[in-house]
Amino acid sequence: MWPLLALVRNRDRTIEKWLETAALPRNSQGALPDHALVQARRFLDWVGPALVGHPDVASSLGVESHPRCQKDPSRWRLHLIDPADLTDSASSEPESPELASLARYQALPDKGWSQAVAERLSWEYPYAHLQGKHIKVTVSELKRRFETHDEEAAPIRWQRPPSLRPAFLQQQAGPTPTELGTAIHLLLQHVDLQQAPTLAYLEQLQANMVANELLSPEMAAHIDLDLVIGFLESELGHRLRQADQVWRELPFSLRLPASELYGPEAAEEQVFVQGIVDCVMREGEQAVLIDFKSDQVTKDTIDKVAAAYRVQMEFYGRAITTLLGLPVKERYLYFLRLGQAVRI
Repeated sequence: MWPLLALVRNRDRTIEKWLETAALPRNSQGALPDHALVQARRFLDWVGPALVGHPDVASSLGVESHPRCQKDPSRWRLHLIDPADLTDSASSEPESPELASLARYQALPDKGWSQAVAERLSWEYPYAHLQGKHIKVTVSELKRRFETHDEEAAPIRWQRPPSLRPAFLQQQAGPTPTELGTAIHLLLQHVDLQQAPTLAYLEQLQANMVANELLSPEMAAHIDLDLVIGFLESELGHRLRQADQVWRELPFSLRLPASELYGPEAAEEQVFVQGIVDCVMREGEQAVLIDFKSDQVTKDTIDKVAAAYRVQMEFYGRAITTLLGLPVKERYLYFLRLGQAVRI
């Protein structure tokens, strides 16, 4: 037996409406007319008119059953429950202390719930002091935290040609210093260190990069190849060309104690640092780190500018030692426009 329970506000009126609907003309299959089905507000308005035509239910209501339902094999039993009967039944059961207190508008027994609620409402996130602090940073972002000077802080994607700004964003003709610096880095990445650093070779390399869409023609036209030749023919450039092994645009990931960046409050956390080292050369069992800079510097300002990159170079050195297992014996900043190397 499957019980079907329904609650109606006006029992007599509901049954009367069921009877009215059940008396409406039906189609050949015995279904109620569409307008009666559409006017239903609940599933009970569909079930009720069908039930009142059944012999079991019709006899309980004292009405005639519908002819189509007289041979229906299903069996139904209708129980009409008055709300007063429910009240009397409930009042005969023993009342719980909690319900008795509520009926008298009294506070319920505490049973420890006040403390539990207070503890939950007063709870504070134990790591709130770390909110807003990044767990993953780049070396350039680390540098910004320790220094204020960084003309090349924008991330550079070395394997793709530097994209030109949309025309509506261009405030000046030609590439920006950052875009030009990126293009020079890209050219240095593809220089064959076994080739003599001649202007003819660099022009051919530049043309090949334009043909392969590594450089745009506009960007290539603004690159001063003499700056590249100046580095390759410098003392540091000669060492690079004679090194035992060379890595260029070397990406790295390094995990560091967060306290180095955020102070003692983050002592138990770690920070994930990512970056790209311009150039590393191995001389024997030691490494030499080179970072190219295209900043506009002079002999009077070069020391101040170089000092701003000290933190960045320290992180690069730690990364190289961790990644390659080689101690870094020297770290250099090479300022392309000035043609001068500064040891950090």
